[in-house]
Amino acid sequence: MRSVPLAKEIVYGDVETERPRYLPSNVKLPELCNGLVVDLDQWSNESVVASTTLDLSQTEALHSALTSRVALIQGPPGEPMVESSSPSYPTE
Repeated sequence: MRSVPLAKEIVYGDVETERPRYLPSNVKLPELCNGLVVDLDQWSNESVVASTTLDLSQTEALHSALTSRVALIQGPPGEPMVESSSPSYPTE
């Protein structure tokens, strides 16, 4: 039987609480987030909110997207999700 890509997350609903090993711990966020460099292992929602134009809900969604193999981010019409979904680049 063939395996389903990302079956662990999509089929079985397993949620990892740690950053995937293939992701660097330090990433530079897009210019939309003022190019802030964050440490994913020492993430602080309050610090990101204070340093960017994101609110708490957006910051939580961003952290989830940056530390998960699969992330679905949904928002109301008119939200700049396309801009915030641009890739982050490692700083290491």
